[in-house]
Amino acid sequence: MSITSDALNREMKFLLKTRYSDQYGVTHWALAIFAGTLITASLSPFSLWPLGIVAIALLVRLVSDATPNSAFWCGWCFGLGMFGTGIAWIYRGIVAFGDTPWLIAALLSVGFVAFISLFLAISMWLFRRFIPARPIATLLVFPAVWVLVEWSRYWPLSGLPWLYAGGGHLSSPLAGWLPVLGAMGTSYWVAFTAAAGFVAWKQRKINWLVIMLSPWVAGAGLGEVDWVTPQSDELAVALVQANTPLDVKWQEGAYEEIVATLQSITYGIEGADLIVWSETAVPKPYPEARVWLDEVGRRTRQQGSTLITGIRDQRFSDGSWHTYNSVVLFGDTPSFYDKRHLVPFGEFVPLEYWIRGWIPYFDLPNSHSSAGASEQKPATIVRWRVAALVCYEIAFANTVFKDLQTADLLVVVSNSNWFGKSLEVWQQYEMVRLRAAENGRPVIQASNDGITLIVDHRGEVVAEADPYVSTVLTGTATRVSGRTPFSYWGNDLSVILSGILVLVFYGRYVLLSR
Repeated sequence: MSITSDALNREMKFLLKTRYSDQYGVTHWALAIFAGTLITASLSPFSLWPLGIVAIALLVRLVSDATPNSAFWCGWCFGLGMFGTGIAWIYRGIVAFGDTPWLIAALLSVGFVAFISLFLAISMWLFRRFIPARPIATLLVFPAVWVLVEWSRYWPLSGLPWLYAGGGHLSSPLAGWLPVLGAMGTSYWVAFTAAAGFVAWKQRKINWLVIMLSPWVAGAGLGEVDWVTPQSDELAVALVQANTPLDVKWQEGAYEEIVATLQSITYGIEGADLIVWSETAVPKPYPEARVWLDEVGRRTRQQGSTLITGIRDQRFSDGSWHTYNSVVLFGDTPSFYDKRHLVPFGEFVPLEYWIRGWIPYFDLPNSHSSAGASEQKPATIVRWRVAALVCYEIAFANTVFKDLQTADLLVVVSNSNWFGKSLEVWQQYEMVRLRAAENGRPVIQASNDGITLIVDHRGEVVAEADPYVSTVLTGTATRVSGRTPFSYWGNDLSVILSGILVLVFYGRYVLLSR
């Protein structure tokens, strides 16, 4: 279709007539902060998913009439509200176990929240600077920008793919999109709904409400599709939730009592194909605990079980010793998985040369970890191919989808004790369910203090243990055949399509109007 000079002139006149309001102040910033907190409320454990739509609709309203600079501050304040409530648990990890003064811990936490909020701030500035305030652009491009912002947080400082808007929709009609586009792609439809609602309110036209509901109707239909097929092959699992206090775990003399308890519990488990201990369940590096662990592994094999545990491992390579946060599967010979995505300021220190030694928290033993190789093959037990992840890594959807292309089951070992009884525990619980629903594979998580659970291929919880108690959760995982659409393309499709939408609208309304 050709674009006439008259059409270009009309577009130019529209752009020249566009006016932004400069009457932005404290009230607008406060509203943006409040809107950001609603994203946290839409996710687990609150799971008030309609509030996520309200949150983004308020942000659309705030930036729709703003200057690019005001849009920047609206986005930044929205991020402060979202991350300030959603990841406030990082403060406890610093102050409780890092021997760090509360004021310094608070400053570090606030600084991190302010930094990560910049991603949304910059995106809102770019949106208002380069995309005109037309209804169709708001409807299609704003959700695309939202997706790109979520994607951009996948990378810096080892990544923070946390608080995705689509993650709260495991129980809404949009859940049907999870096996197709994943949580990030579902975020597009959450933002689309919010943008359509805003345009419907502004235009006072009922047809926008029909548009707003279309992805929900499609999602309900997709939810009836069986992308994978359960098989008769089941794996009996026993997940050990030891509930070992973190302030006791690494004390001198605690090792003997901890391993005696683990051994007693494990030898008493009957009928399990797979026994899983939590992240760093054994408070010594593998070389120091090897003799005892090999014996426990041998005994469990005699019982007809295979033991998997999280443990720190130390290996010499490239002229120095490296410490890994690892998972060991005790088959005929031990198989190792090394954690790839490390927690910034917890397992490694960004800009280490300049800031190591500032405060005791940066000198904790765990903060010297090395990242594992990017490609690690699943292990095999009783004909099941098992992929492993450690705690924080469950947030990385693209990592999980690649691992599960050649695995039947995902085993997650975790220890959220660092963050106490906080939202982090429940946010990770939700991510375990999301990864299962996206890939159509069962997922099990063994956590030191919660939440230990077994999830089926649809993201539904088969069994879960009460948090903060010592217990063993038993149940079965069911093998499935087939693959979901998401398992072929992961987040890449959503990112590429969102990028294309932004470029097309930028080219149509800006470049061709010059």
